Amino acid sequence: AVLFYEEEIKSGGMGMNLAELLKDDLKSRNIEYSILATDDDFVATSSEGQNAYQMAGVDCACAERELRHIMNNM
Repeated sequence: AVLFYEEEIKSGGMGMNLAELLKDDLKSRNIEYSILATDDDFVATSSEGQNAYQMAGVDCACAERELRHIMNNM
């Protein structure tokens, strides 16, 4: 399993570009992959108890959930 994990936006980001370059190879090897990055239209708003990474869905807990999801679908 491969998780492209970046703190910048998804569209046009390094994770998306690498996934595009590698997708045929990953598919031929039956390797699941996912991109975890901030949505292009994300706007941070102040929220007590949450940091920007949590609000954007790219914090460590989100990464762990995404990896578990990928691994369960293999």
